[in-house]
Amino acid sequence: MRMLVIGYVFAIRSERQLCAEVRVNLAYRWFCRPGLEDKIPDHSAFSRARHERFRVSDALRRMFERVVETGIAAGLVGTAYGSGATLKSLIERGIEPHIPVWDKSNQTQGRFTKADFTYDERRDLYICPGGKHLTCSGRVDQGRILPYRASVRDCASCALKPHCTRASARKVSRDIDEPIRDRVRALAKTEAFETSRRHRKKVEMAFAHMKRIFKLDRLRLRGLSGARDEVLLTATAQNLRKLARYAYQPPPIQNLT
Repeated sequence: MRMLVIGYVFAIRSERQLCAEVRVNLAYRWFCRPGLEDKIPDHSAFSRARHERFRVSDALRRMFERVVETGIAAGLVGTAYGSGATLKSLIERGIEPHIPVWDKSNQTQGRFTKADFTYDERRDLYICPGGKHLTCSGRVDQGRILPYRASVRDCASCALKPHCTRASARKVSRDIDEPIRDRVRALAKTEAFETSRRHRKKVEMAFAHMKRIFKLDRLRLRGLSGARDEVLLTATAQNLRKLARYAYQPPPIQNLT
Protein backbone atom coordinates (compact mmCIF):
# COMPACT_ATOMS: atom_id res chain seq x y z
CA MET A 1 0.00 0.00 0.00
CA ARG A 2 2.90 2.35 0.74
CA MET A 3 4.19 1.87 -2.79
CA LEU A 4 0.74 2.82 -4.09
CA VAL A 5 0.83 6.01 -2.00
CA ILE A 6 4.26 6.88 -3.42
CA GLY A 7 2.97 6.36 -6.95
CA TYR A 8 -0.05 8.59 -6.51
CA VAL A 9 1.64 11.32 -4.44
CA PHE A 10 4.33 11.76 -7.09
CA ALA A 11 2.04 11.01 -10.06
CA ILE A 12 3.97 7.92 -11.16
CA ARG A 13 1.24 6.32 -13.21
CA SER A 14 3.21 3.38 -14.57
CA GLU A 15 3.55 0.42 -12.21
CA ARG A 16 6.71 -0.63 -14.03
CA GLN A 17 8.23 2.82 -13.48
CA LEU A 18 7.07 2.87 -9.84
CA CYS A 19 8.82 -0.41 -9.04
CA ALA A 20 11.97 0.83 -10.76
CA GLU A 21 11.88 4.12 -8.81
CA VAL A 22 11.41 2.43 -5.44
CA ARG A 23 14.27 0.09 -6.25
CA VAL A 24 16.82 2.93 -6.53
CA ASN A 25 15.34 5.82 -4.52
CA LEU A 26 16.44 5.73 -0.87
CA ALA A 27 13.65 8.06 0.29
CA TYR A 28 11.03 5.84 -1.34
CA ARG A 29 12.64 2.74 0.19
CA TRP A 30 12.61 4.38 3.64
CA PHE A 31 8.91 5.16 3.33
CA CYS A 32 8.00 1.71 2.01
CA ARG A 33 10.15 0.09 4.73
CA PRO A 34 12.18 -2.55 2.85
CA GLY A 35 15.84 -2.83 3.76
CA LEU A 36 18.60 -1.70 1.45
CA GLU A 37 19.21 -5.27 0.34
CA ASP A 38 15.58 -6.41 0.26
CA LYS A 39 14.12 -7.18 -3.12
CA ILE A 40 11.45 -4.91 -4.56
CA PRO A 41 8.68 -6.83 -6.37
CA ASP A 42 8.62 -6.58 -10.14
CA HIS A 43 5.72 -4.75 -11.76
CA SER A 44 3.76 -7.89 -12.63
CA ALA A 45 3.82 -9.22 -9.06
CA PHE A 46 3.00 -5.75 -7.73
CA SER A 47 0.05 -5.39 -10.10
CA ARG A 48 -1.27 -8.86 -9.24
CA ALA A 49 -1.06 -8.16 -5.49
CA ARG A 50 -2.81 -4.84 -5.99
CA HIS A 51 -5.76 -6.44 -7.76
CA GLU A 52 -6.02 -9.47 -5.48
CA ARG A 53 -5.55 -7.79 -2.10
CA PHE A 54 -7.19 -4.38 -2.33
CA ARG A 55 -10.17 -5.09 -4.54
CA VAL A 56 -11.71 -7.39 -1.93
CA SER A 57 -11.15 -5.09 1.06
CA ASP A 58 -11.96 -1.51 2.04
CA ALA A 59 -8.37 -0.75 3.07
CA LEU A 60 -8.07 2.13 0.59
CA ARG A 61 -11.27 3.73 1.86
CA ARG A 62 -10.13 3.40 5.48
CA MET A 63 -6.78 4.95 4.61
CA PHE A 64 -8.52 7.85 2.85
CA GLU A 65 -10.83 8.46 5.82
CA ARG A 66 -7.89 8.38 8.25
CA VAL A 67 -6.05 11.02 6.22
CA VAL A 68 -9.20 13.17 6.06
CA GLU A 69 -9.58 12.92 9.85
CA THR A 70 -5.97 14.03 10.23
CA GLY A 71 -6.64 16.99 7.91
CA ILE A 72 -9.71 17.99 9.89
CA ALA A 73 -7.75 17.85 13.15
CA ALA A 74 -5.08 20.04 11.56
CA GLY A 75 -7.71 22.55 10.39
CA LEU A 76 -7.04 22.02 6.67
CA VAL A 77 -10.43 20.76 5.52
CA GLY A 78 -12.88 23.42 4.22
CA THR A 79 -15.24 23.15 7.20
CA ALA A 80 -15.60 26.95 7.34
CA TYR A 81 -18.68 26.47 5.16
CA GLY A 82 -20.35 25.25 8.36
CA SER A 83 -19.38 28.20 10.54
CA GLY A 84 -22.07 30.07 12.43
CA ALA A 85 -21.75 33.20 10.31
CA THR A 86 -22.15 31.27 7.05
CA LEU A 87 -25.12 29.26 8.32
CA LYS A 88 -26.86 32.41 9.58
CA SER A 89 -26.34 34.14 6.25
CA LEU A 90 -27.89 31.22 4.37
CA ILE A 91 -30.93 30.99 6.64
CA GLU A 92 -31.51 34.75 6.43
CA ARG A 93 -31.70 34.30 2.64
CA GLY A 94 -34.26 31.53 2.97
CA ILE A 95 -31.76 28.78 2.11
CA GLU A 96 -31.85 25.57 4.13
CA PRO A 97 -28.18 24.75 4.84
CA HIS A 98 -27.34 21.10 4.15
CA ILE A 99 -23.82 21.64 5.50
CA PRO A 100 -22.04 19.91 8.40
CA VAL A 101 -21.67 22.28 11.34
CA TRP A 102 -18.07 23.26 12.06
CA ASP A 103 -17.54 22.04 15.61
CA LYS A 104 -14.29 21.31 17.47
CA SER A 105 -15.96 20.84 20.86
CA ASN A 106 -15.48 17.06 20.74
CA GLN A 107 -11.69 17.34 20.51
CA THR A 108 -11.07 17.04 24.25
CA GLN A 109 -8.64 14.09 24.36
CA GLY A 110 -11.10 11.78 26.09
CA ARG A 111 -12.39 14.26 28.67
CA PHE A 112 -15.93 15.59 28.96
CA THR A 113 -17.09 17.23 25.74
CA LYS A 114 -19.45 20.14 25.33
CA ALA A 115 -22.26 17.62 24.78
CA ASP A 116 -21.84 16.51 28.41
CA PHE A 117 -22.86 20.00 29.58
CA THR A 118 -26.50 21.08 29.62
CA TYR A 119 -27.37 24.58 28.45
CA ASP A 120 -30.10 26.37 30.46
CA GLU A 121 -31.52 28.90 28.02
CA ARG A 122 -33.64 30.72 30.60
CA ARG A 123 -30.71 31.39 32.94
CA ASP A 124 -28.09 31.53 30.16
CA LEU A 125 -25.64 29.13 31.77
CA TYR A 126 -24.23 25.63 31.36
CA ILE A 127 -24.60 22.88 33.94
CA CYS A 128 -21.65 20.51 34.20
CA PRO A 129 -21.88 16.72 34.83
CA GLY A 130 -21.18 17.48 38.51
CA GLY A 131 -24.16 19.86 38.73
CA LYS A 132 -22.14 23.09 38.96
CA HIS A 133 -22.80 26.20 36.88
CA LEU A 134 -20.66 27.73 34.14
CA THR A 135 -21.52 31.38 33.55
CA CYS A 136 -20.57 34.00 30.99
CA SER A 137 -19.59 37.58 31.68
CA GLY A 138 -20.96 38.69 28.32
CA ARG A 139 -17.53 39.38 26.86
CA VAL A 140 -17.17 38.10 23.28
CA ASP A 141 -13.92 36.45 22.21
CA GLN A 142 -12.68 36.48 18.61
CA GLY A 143 -15.72 38.44 17.54
CA ARG A 144 -18.24 35.65 18.05
CA ILE A 145 -17.33 33.27 20.90
CA LEU A 146 -18.97 33.47 24.33
CA PRO A 147 -16.84 31.74 27.01
CA TYR A 148 -18.71 30.10 29.88
CA ARG A 149 -16.51 29.36 32.88
CA ALA A 150 -16.88 27.41 36.08
CA SER A 151 -15.51 28.77 39.32
CA VAL A 152 -12.03 27.69 40.42
CA ARG A 153 -13.46 26.74 43.81
CA ASP A 154 -16.07 24.40 42.33
CA CYS A 155 -13.55 22.68 40.06
CA ALA A 156 -10.91 22.31 42.79
CA SER A 157 -13.24 20.28 45.00
CA CYS A 158 -14.87 18.28 42.19
CA ALA A 159 -14.21 14.52 42.05
CA LEU A 160 -14.86 14.57 38.28
CA LYS A 161 -12.11 17.08 37.53
CA PRO A 162 -9.62 14.45 36.19
CA HIS A 163 -12.24 13.57 33.57
CA CYS A 164 -13.01 17.18 32.77
CA THR A 165 -10.02 19.51 32.51
CA ARG A 166 -6.36 20.05 33.39
CA ALA A 167 -6.94 23.77 33.85
CA SER A 168 -7.86 25.34 37.16
CA ALA A 169 -11.46 25.69 35.93
CA ARG A 170 -13.43 24.28 33.00
CA LYS A 171 -14.48 26.51 30.11
CA VAL A 172 -17.16 25.83 27.46
CA SER A 173 -17.41 28.01 24.37
CA ARG A 174 -20.69 28.98 22.74
CA ASP A 175 -21.04 30.66 19.35
CA ILE A 176 -23.17 33.83 19.30
CA ASP A 177 -25.20 32.08 16.59
CA GLU A 178 -25.48 28.79 18.49
CA PRO A 179 -29.30 28.63 18.03
CA ILE A 180 -28.69 28.68 14.26
CA ARG A 181 -26.08 25.95 14.61
CA ASP A 182 -28.49 23.83 16.67
CA ARG A 183 -31.12 24.26 13.96
CA VAL A 184 -28.71 23.05 11.28
CA ARG A 185 -27.61 20.12 13.45
CA ALA A 186 -31.26 19.05 13.54
CA LEU A 187 -31.40 19.25 9.73
CA ALA A 188 -28.51 16.80 9.53
CA LYS A 189 -30.86 14.09 10.83
CA THR A 190 -33.37 14.54 7.99
CA GLU A 191 -33.67 12.54 4.79
CA ALA A 192 -33.38 15.74 2.74
CA PHE A 193 -29.94 16.44 4.24
CA GLU A 194 -28.80 12.89 3.53
CA THR A 195 -30.06 13.11 -0.05
CA SER A 196 -28.16 16.35 -0.58
CA ARG A 197 -25.02 14.77 0.81
CA ARG A 198 -25.29 11.80 -1.54
CA HIS A 199 -26.04 13.77 -4.65
CA ARG A 200 -23.96 16.88 -4.17
CA LYS A 201 -22.27 17.54 -7.52
CA LYS A 202 -20.52 20.80 -6.95
CA VAL A 203 -17.15 20.69 -8.63
CA GLU A 204 -14.34 22.45 -6.80
CA MET A 205 -10.75 23.17 -7.59
CA ALA A 206 -9.67 19.89 -6.02
CA PHE A 207 -10.97 18.00 -9.03
CA ALA A 208 -9.03 20.20 -11.40
CA HIS A 209 -5.89 19.48 -9.37
CA MET A 210 -6.56 15.77 -9.67
CA LYS A 211 -6.48 16.05 -13.44
CA ARG A 212 -3.66 18.55 -13.82
CA ILE A 213 -1.23 17.63 -11.03
CA PHE A 214 -2.03 13.99 -10.32
CA LYS A 215 -2.66 13.14 -13.99
CA LEU A 216 -6.12 11.73 -13.40
CA ASP A 217 -7.24 12.84 -16.84
CA ARG A 218 -8.22 9.25 -17.55
CA LEU A 219 -8.71 6.10 -15.50
CA ARG A 220 -6.29 3.22 -15.96
CA LEU A 221 -8.13 0.56 -13.95
CA ARG A 222 -11.23 -1.10 -15.34
CA GLY A 223 -14.71 -1.23 -13.86
CA LEU A 224 -16.40 0.69 -11.05
CA SER A 225 -14.14 -0.82 -8.40
CA GLY A 226 -11.06 0.24 -10.36
CA ALA A 227 -12.40 3.78 -10.72
CA ARG A 228 -13.17 3.88 -7.01
CA ASP A 229 -9.66 2.75 -6.10
CA GLU A 230 -8.02 5.34 -8.36
CA VAL A 231 -10.13 8.20 -7.03
CA LEU A 232 -9.57 7.17 -3.40
CA LEU A 233 -5.81 6.94 -3.90
CA THR A 234 -5.66 10.24 -5.76
CA ALA A 235 -7.70 12.02 -3.08
CA THR A 236 -5.52 10.47 -0.38
CA ALA A 237 -2.38 11.68 -2.16
CA GLN A 238 -3.87 15.15 -2.57
CA ASN A 239 -4.63 15.42 1.16
CA LEU A 240 -1.23 14.05 2.15
CA ARG A 241 0.48 16.74 0.10
CA LYS A 242 -1.64 19.41 1.78
CA LEU A 243 -0.73 18.04 5.20
CA ALA A 244 2.95 18.02 4.30
CA ARG A 245 2.78 21.58 3.02
CA TYR A 246 0.60 23.29 5.61
CA ALA A 247 0.62 21.17 8.77
CA TYR A 248 4.09 19.62 8.96
CA GLN A 249 6.48 21.38 11.30
CA PRO A 250 10.13 20.63 10.43
CA PRO A 251 12.47 19.99 13.33
CA PRO A 252 14.59 22.95 14.41
CA ILE A 253 17.94 23.26 12.70
CA GLN A 254 20.71 22.59 15.16
CA ASN A 255 23.81 24.72 15.03
CA LEU A 256 26.72 22.35 14.59
CA THR A 257 29.81 24.00 16.03
